[in-house]
Amino acid sequence: MTADKEALGAPGTGHKEAANDNGVSGVIRQNVAGAEVLDAIRQELGRNHLRRRLLVYVHIPFCSSKCTFCGWVAGISAPQLRSADDIRAQYVSSLLSQIEYYAPRLMTLGYSPEIVYWGGGTPSILSPAQMTSIGNALRENFDLSGVYEYAVESSPETLTAEKIQALQAAGMNRLSIGVQSFDDDELHRAGRAHSSRTAEEAIQLVRQQGCRNLNVDIITGFPGQSPDVLERTIAKTVQLHPEHVTAYSYYIVNETVMARQLKRGYRSGLNTEQRAIAQDYVYEALTESGYTDYMPMYYSITPGYQFSGESYYFDWLGDYIGFGSGANSVLAHHGLGCNRGNLARYISSPTAFDQVRRMSIRDALGDIFGSLVTSGRPVNYERFRARFGFDFEAVLTRPRFKALQRVLERLGTPLILDSSEAYISAPDGCRHGGDWVRQSDNVWAIIEAALSRRQQLKEETV
Repeated sequence: MTADKEALGAPGTGHKEAANDNGVSGVIRQNVAGAEVLDAIRQELGRNHLRRRLLVYVHIPFCSSKCTFCGWVAGISAPQLRSADDIRAQYVSSLLSQIEYYAPRLMTLGYSPEIVYWGGGTPSILSPAQMTSIGNALRENFDLSGVYEYAVESSPETLTAEKIQALQAAGMNRLSIGVQSFDDDELHRAGRAHSSRTAEEAIQLVRQQGCRNLNVDIITGFPGQSPDVLERTIAKTVQLHPEHVTAYSYYIVNETVMARQLKRGYRSGLNTEQRAIAQDYVYEALTESGYTDYMPMYYSITPGYQFSGESYYFDWLGDYIGFGSGANSVLAHHGLGCNRGNLARYISSPTAFDQVRRMSIRDALGDIFGSLVTSGRPVNYERFRARFGFDFEAVLTRPRFKALQRVLERLGTPLILDSSEAYISAPDGCRHGGDWVRQSDNVWAIIEAALSRRQQLKEETV
């Protein structure tokens, strides 16, 4: 189910509004030099900042293929995703420049990294030498002694023993492999560049290199996915026994190949209940095999293998700096972004940001929806203020927030506002598996219907 996210106030939609100290709308600044960015952060930190924890994100915007379901690659050409070696080398050089510029200055401002996360795109598409140079730049310019999780995303067809060793030498202690499915036909329709056998061999290779903190990504509810295919994927996943499994539920992302196929009737999508049943099956199969779900769709074999980076993001545990083209940052109540797909601009001027905005109520509403509805996480008021620079009470009277309250009340899962946090209430036993798919789809469906009625009324009055 999709929604008009800009109308709901989600960040990253290109809306030209930000906020001043009270969350009132202002103008986004574009093409901002690094010195100006740092000056704005420095001024904000001088007033009120709860803690200066930091997640360091490194974005690698290259892939072996253009997946038909992935929203990140929508609008980016396949040739750019599969850029030649010389383009990748230029990109890594610019990435090193950005790290070398910002890292020591952020350390001077009091930021202390706790988590390092390489994502994409496909970080494992880089050469071992490029991985080593990035790892060295991070280590030489940040104090990484406080880092407790160093996670890297990968794709099966790109992994080699030399690359795994380079990542381990850089500090990696958690590797995630985007398997998505162990069915070759499903992988082909998804546009993946690997086979089920390649995925299995990659996992075995990782084990041979001594990696003992492995996550496997799978996707449930793909258009046309049969129960038999899902059951085989889960069975193979359990057999390979990763420490962590992330079982995403497929949702339509506009502008992707798969979304266009569904719209034109070339493929048949699963409805909400079918997608929820798929998640119910995953929950039952994985819990029977010793896994525990600690967030919707996230399963670990013990608490020690939970994905700290995701909890850091959804629980707003601190700020984060994103290095690379397509990466976003949140520093001292400011949102910073390098536009996705704008590779040439980034390579030519890696220390500038395409967009800088003071975090606004609009941003807050989008993140509230994500935390409460999508991830099922409570919103802590103290961490809310640390993230946005204004109190949670500022959103309570907003029409969109009130609309969310009405929808949740209507669904029998009211929003509870207690003294320290806001959370969605649910009966015991209704916070697992497909329950989150049902709730999320129902919330978005009601909101979409309301938006559609509002648009219709506008058109009728013109």
